[in-house]
Amino acid sequence: VHLFRVGEFKSAAEDLVRTGMSDEDRLEARVYLEALWTSYKATVGKARDLSPEVIDQYANGYIDALRTNSGDAARVALEAGLVTGIKTADEVTTRVQELVGEDESGGGYPAIDLGDYTRIHAAEQQLRRGAKGRVGVVVASGEILDGRQPSGVIGGITTADLLREARDDDDIAAVVLRIDSPGGSIFASEQIYREVAAIKAAGKPVVVSMGDLAASGGYYVAAPADEIFASATTITGSIGIYSVLPTLDRTLGKFGVTVDGVGTTALSGKLRLDRPLDPLLKDYLQLNIERGYELFVGHVAAGRNKTRDQVDALGRGRVWIGSEAKAQGLVDTLGGFDDAVKAAARRANLKPGYAVERVEPELSWAEQLAMQLKVRAARLSGNVLGPAVGEVQAALEPLAPLSRELARVKRLAASQKTLAYCFCSVE
Repeated sequence: VHLFRVGEFKSAAEDLVRTGMSDEDRLEARVYLEALWTSYKATVGKARDLSPEVIDQYANGYIDALRTNSGDAARVALEAGLVTGIKTADEVTTRVQELVGEDESGGGYPAIDLGDYTRIHAAEQQLRRGAKGRVGVVVASGEILDGRQPSGVIGGITTADLLREARDDDDIAAVVLRIDSPGGSIFASEQIYREVAAIKAAGKPVVVSMGDLAASGGYYVAAPADEIFASATTITGSIGIYSVLPTLDRTLGKFGVTVDGVGTTALSGKLRLDRPLDPLLKDYLQLNIERGYELFVGHVAAGRNKTRDQVDALGRGRVWIGSEAKAQGLVDTLGGFDDAVKAAARRANLKPGYAVERVEPELSWAEQLAMQLKVRAARLSGNVLGPAVGEVQAALEPLAPLSRELARVKRLAASQKTLAYCFCSVE
């Protein structure tokens, strides 16, 4: 496996070429994990009126506390102050009734199920869509891949089309781009980036709302926004790109398989995976990566009003959490999705009562029918085969990490494309 990259902190795909973490990967991982752990302790401590030291003691002394309480994990949590009580489901229902009263039947408490709530919410949004002056929301969630992609993955063409639709809709006065992505294809990221820039050029404000993860290509598409919101624990940054090219010549050589041939140019046949990687091709791939990195850095510099060297110092593949990213100027404001929507409306001078519209691909009649049939089939199989399906899923669960990793390599590393992807995660 041949890895080409820019940035000593760009650890994506290091697991394909190393047997352990690089010093840079270990350093940045420890920094952002400790920052996330500090934030976690502060948030939980505030909610449960506990000091960070108590939470540390719970985590580090958990096994000893479990041994003292004869394996009763619930009792350990209660003694640490992490839970208020140990109750059965019926006891919880009784407690909720004490807080909000009983329902008309006397068997529960006033409530609305999720299905009814979403239908009512959707109806309210539909009624507001008749008014001019709306905030359009485009969701970019998942890995960034080329072309048109289904929901759950960010397609370069798919997402660019949605942004263009929002730009061309005269009733949409501002756009919120909600990003939850580790990145992916640099080509697809560039397509989305250009549409975000085009919305700004058309005079419409663009505000980015980052979810848990908006790194590498996920940050690439956010760079030109008027304002970037992130939570204190959002994982972002990772400004850097890489490319992976596997070759099989040594493996094939063990079976006596060799390759030969002639070509008309210096690079003819050099991308064949059954041949050794030619030094000339190595130079080509590295130059291509360096060019892509400079493009990435230039986009961030323009969007964040920084110099190239300032961005490079924050880049080199390094990961930042939201609070650190704000201090470094990669993020403007710490806040959630609702804060981003309000900021977009304020920038567009919208009056109270404006509508928020999610800009989504229109499904054909056949696609809608297929989706409904798929949902019904899933419900039917769950009702009929529920126990059996659960047993199979439980048996396969230990293989899930390997399955996800193989699928990711298939999507990304095997594509032979230039990638802006962050393998950063918290487990």
